[in-house]
Amino acid sequence: MKFDDFFDKKNNISIWSRKMNDNLKNSINYVINKNKNIKLSEVIKPKKIQKFLQSSIEYDRKNNAFFSDIATLAEVFCELFDEKRVWIRLNITEKSSCPGFHVDYLKCRLITTYYGLGTDWVKNNAIDRREIYRLRNRKINIKKSNINQLKVGDIALLKGESWINNNGNGIVHRSPIDIPGQRRLYMTIDLVDFYKTIFYH
Repeated sequence: MKFDDFFDKKNNISIWSRKMNDNLKNSINYVINKNKNIKLSEVIKPKKIQKFLQSSIEYDRKNNAFFSDIATLAEVFCELFDEKRVWIRLNITEKSSCPGFHVDYLKCRLITTYYGLGTDWVKNNAIDRREIYRLRNRKINIKKSNINQLKVGDIALLKGESWINNNGNGIVHRSPIDIPGQRRLYMTIDLVDFYKTIFYH
C-alpha cells in the first residue's frame, strides 16, 4: 500500500485501487445484512480498534475480516503521519451526508467505501474553484463527464485546505448522490487535531 504521491505538493488526492478479497467481501455483507444502521465515532489507538468494534457492533466471528481491515488502515494512517491515535468514523447510511461539491478545511482524510457508491471527486482543471468558495455546499454545476468516483474498496487520501501550503487547493469532492433503497457503508479516518478543532473550540 503506497501513498508516496500524496506528499507531492502538486497532488491533492492519492488513491489505492484495490480489489477486496472474498473473505473481506463476505464479512462486509454479513455486517450490512445484520445492521440496519451503524454510526460510530471514536478517537482511538489502532491496536484497540478491533475490541472497540466488537463491543459496538453485534459481534460474530464473521465480522473479523472487516474489523481487521479497519484496524490495518488506521495503523497505516498513523504510520504515514506519525500519529499514535486517529479519529475514526464508520457509518451505514441511505442519505448523502455531503451532497454538494465542497472542500474541507482540514489537513488530510482517509476515506473508503465498503458497500454502495464511492465518493465523487473532481480534478482542479475541471472546475472553477471560485464557485466552490462562493457557493460552499450549495449546488454547483459540474459536467458529469468531469466527475470521478471512487470504487468500492478504493482507499483515498484527500488533501484539505489546511495541509501545509495547500490553501486554495483542497480536493473538491462530495458524497455520492442518493439512490432510493441503496445503503452505503463507509469509513473516514482523520487526524486527532481536526477532532479537537471541532469539539474543543
